[in-house]
Amino acid sequence: LMYALLEEGFHVLASDADAVWRKDPTDILRETADADIVASRGSFPKQVGQEWGATLCMGWVLLRSTWQTRRFVRDEMWISMSIEKVWDDQVGM
Repeated sequence: LMYALLEEGFHVLASDADAVWRKDPTDILRETADADIVASRGSFPKQVGQEWGATLCMGWVLLRSTWQTRRFVRDEMWISMSIEKVWDDQVGM
């Protein structure tokens, strides 16, 4: 669904159903207007987190519908599906 929305030109803001928003994200969205992907910081997978200093946590993520984002999401989905046979955002992204 995420990829289909991006392909249609929609930006996607996704949040875990059990997440608690402590404040309005409008300021963050304005401050990062030039970023294609904005996400909370994660540490999984551990090896990537150690190598890069952080990972994307898909518990809160904004994906702007740019060609770079669409290509990234498409490629990560196919990689994850070829390995796991199902798209898992925690593994794929």
